[in-house]
Amino acid sequence: MPDVDRELTALGLVLGLVGGTWKQTDLPGGPNGQHDFEIDTGERIIALEVTSTTVGEVRTMWDAVGKQSWECTKCAWGWSISVEAAGPGDKGAPIGQIRGRIEDYLLVLEQAGINYFGPPHPMLADPAVANAIEALAELRVRAGGSVGPPPHHDIAPLILVGTSGPAGIADPEHVNAAVERVIQDNIEKLRRAAVDERHLFIWVDSTDLDCFAPLSFGTLPTTQPTTAEGVDKIWVAPELPGPTVPTSVLWSVTPSGPWVSETIRFTDVSTVDG
Repeated sequence: MPDVDRELTALGLVLGLVGGTWKQTDLPGGPNGQHDFEIDTGERIIALEVTSTTVGEVRTMWDAVGKQSWECTKCAWGWSISVEAAGPGDKGAPIGQIRGRIEDYLLVLEQAGINYFGPPHPMLADPAVANAIEALAELRVRAGGSVGPPPHHDIAPLILVGTSGPAGIADPEHVNAAVERVIQDNIEKLRRAAVDERHLFIWVDSTDLDCFAPLSFGTLPTTQPTTAEGVDKIWVAPELPGPTVPTSVLWSVTPSGPWVSETIRFTDVSTVDG
């Protein structure tokens, strides 16, 4: 979601639980380094800063996928392919190169009547097919399968792109690591706030899979993050697409307590002044 929507949605999630009135403090043209909002609960003033955690390499890769047209101009079939995923320090499969060359290789497979390639399917003896599959592997296309011709002759067949990477455990302690990473970039503006409490709200983007997965499975961390002095509460939620439900999970943690799964009571503040 756009930054302003992300910030207002986070405010609405927090406001639904703590109540009170609010004002925006990080205003266009205002002083640099301001926290985003202040909430007046009637008993205390809370400074709220909203940020997000993402893996830039994954975001860049999917942006590259989205910029391409994946209509097949040479093949009669549509295909589903799995390319090597990006991750921290790894740009993943070269999307531009794949798009420029993949139809030639898929056409070889199509003409040979090959419906699947990659593990667990064995390499075939036909030299042209073997060369095409090897060339796909060099492009970090791990596997693929035909999805058949389109349902109507006026519809172009498509190449559907997915990713695959090493398997891992959805360890909730990764949430702590994400908090510790993000807090360093936001602690100073919260420390400068002359308020009673300072809260940091972290949206977890799906590109940060190590953190997004345990949030989705719902198992709370058993340890606390190492938070910098001056932050009284951390809120964490997975960022979900779509305009109706802001998130399915909302967790919080304080320096003196365990992680808590919060009941979501969302207040829509997108069209309301605080």
